[in-house]
Amino acid sequence: MATKIMKKYFISILLSAASILIFDSCEKERVHFVDVNMYPKAEAYIKLALQLGKFDPNFISHYYGPAYIKRRADAESKSLDEIKKSTDSLIFEMRKYNEKYFNGLWKFRYNMLLKSLYSLKFRTEQLSGTPTNFNEEMTMLFDCSPVIIDEEYFARIHSRLDSIIVGENPVLEKCIEFRNKLIVSPEKVKYFVDKIISEAKIQTIRNLVLPPKEYVKIKYQPYGDNKIDYQYLGNFVSEISINTSSQFYIDELIELICRNTYPGKHVIAMLWEKSFVIDSGWVEFSLLPKYSPLSFLFEGTSSIARKIVLPGKDYSDFFLYSIFPQMGIKDTVIIKTSQKFFEQQNKINIADYYIGRLICDTVISHQTAIDSLAHLKLIEHQNAEKKINRLISQRTYPGGYVMTNAIYLEYLKRLNIGEDMPNALWLEYSKFIFTPLTVSELKGQ
Repeated sequence: MATKIMKKYFISILLSAASILIFDSCEKERVHFVDVNMYPKAEAYIKLALQLGKFDPNFISHYYGPAYIKRRADAESKSLDEIKKSTDSLIFEMRKYNEKYFNGLWKFRYNMLLKSLYSLKFRTEQLSGTPTNFNEEMTMLFDCSPVIIDEEYFARIHSRLDSIIVGENPVLEKCIEFRNKLIVSPEKVKYFVDKIISEAKIQTIRNLVLPPKEYVKIKYQPYGDNKIDYQYLGNFVSEISINTSSQFYIDELIELICRNTYPGKHVIAMLWEKSFVIDSGWVEFSLLPKYSPLSFLFEGTSSIARKIVLPGKDYSDFFLYSIFPQMGIKDTVIIKTSQKFFEQQNKINIADYYIGRLICDTVISHQTAIDSLAHLKLIEHQNAEKKINRLISQRTYPGGYVMTNAIYLEYLKRLNIGEDMPNALWLEYSKFIFTPLTVSELKGQ
């Protein structure tokens, strides 16, 4: 027993040391090409993004940078055409730099700022009324070329789910019945949120060095656009708002909490603040536009948070010893088949992306979209309708960030890193945070 404890202890030390070494190597790279002063251009980009936010209230996910930049942005009134012209001028100035003279994180910074400017310009054109299609939006807004998926992909998953869940009913009915047994009762939501955060934070601080005095504010309210809304406030503080009028499945709640707190968005945002904004002066990282390459990086990295903090057997044990007893679930069939069910259910979530593409390109009607999503995701029509309305209002964003999950998991697969390799998972996750790759780089483009 003592040997096992010591082994875990030394593994923890090695992982923490590895994350520090990655961080230190980033610091060394940052001293390269310090003569290139990007601060004025980064500040100009922030001003333009904040000004565009006046035309699209949902454009800015968070900004915690210098208040004087926001004051200047607010004081200067610009039309969409003026924002576009200013963005073009800034792109022209950025293109004067030769990319080959940058290396390491400086190259990442240069490319991210330039791609963010192109994304900002494209979003400005959209808001000006320029018609765009799904492929253009994915490529120009998020620096991510679309992935082609056909309905045979979903048919294969349906077949697997049909064999996993016992019974003679159609697979749609069996899946709905199975999932309904995993609904969290409203009075238990807070208990499970606290339980999940506690476990996820313990595992995170064993593997990553977090800033002192960091914390997550949690608000419970009977309303909201989403089941859980996330906001980064700066100074290593995040806030999540949990919609108590929503219905949560337990596996869904675990995924959402890990994605938004530990080791997901909260951890990523505050480590970016510490590493990039505070230590390096990269002020543009204090801004996160919803429609931007950086946003997809943020969403994609956080989308694998649960698999990092509770991989494989750890996830199974968490359900067996901490979740199912509190839910009063004693059905051995559910206990034995739940993990296989969750695995296939996660793969089927990319249906949001598949249907979102058809909606953006007006290939299908509203009702057909609802029917198709209910069929592909094996969910009730009322749930499908809510998701379709969100896809209509936010276009490529909801389906796109579901796709980034598949991209990150495929990247780990190419590295031969599975859920039975927790140390390797944490090490790679550290790299995603401290030495990020753009989504196109993750895809090997």
